Amino acid sequence: ELKYQETSERFLASMEASLESIYFLATKKDTSGEIIDFVIKELNSKAIRELGLPRTQLIGKGICELFPINM
Repeated sequence: ELKYQETSERFLASMEASLESIYFLATKKDTSGEIIDFVIKELNSKAIRELGLPRTQLIGKGICELFPINM
């Protein structure tokens, strides 16, 4: 448990220290296994500033949901 917490803290600190935006995405697939979207799982504060939305509105959202292009 302690090792996990230390690793997690180092991970978050290194993300925040980055000069670049960092996004961790997961694939969202349909019933046939085709990728239909990418869901934001984690991002750093630079990425949050770039997107212009609060973190709570970004985590768990799909890229297509946030930025629809097929309307």
